[in-house]
Amino acid sequence: MIRCTPEEADQFFSSDDPLTIHGSLSQRPGVVITGIDGSVRWCIGGRLGTMETRMLNEQESFFSALIESFAEKPELLGNTGEGPGTDAVADSDRLKDALLSAASK
Repeated sequence: MIRCTPEEADQFFSSDDPLTIHGSLSQRPGVVITGIDGSVRWCIGGRLGTMETRMLNEQESFFSALIESFAEKPELLGNTGEGPGTDAVADSDRLKDALLSAASK
């Protein structure tokens, strides 16, 4: 998973769009862009989304909980076992549940 600010994303990937970054890398990592206001834009497991600042209790706790979820349930990242470069799509309901659970921590 890649986590960065819009400025860092622009410097490293010439884009601050999570989908563009996700698609440009052969491993198809999850990409999370954190805004100055605390908002989050992401592309994880072939799914896109955003979370506004008011949805997150605390950004650092959110990321810790999210990484724990992915460690416990790697299928949330969309990897179907076909190897690097596959763009498998994660189950949207389970991914949403993991994101909301992490945001409430």
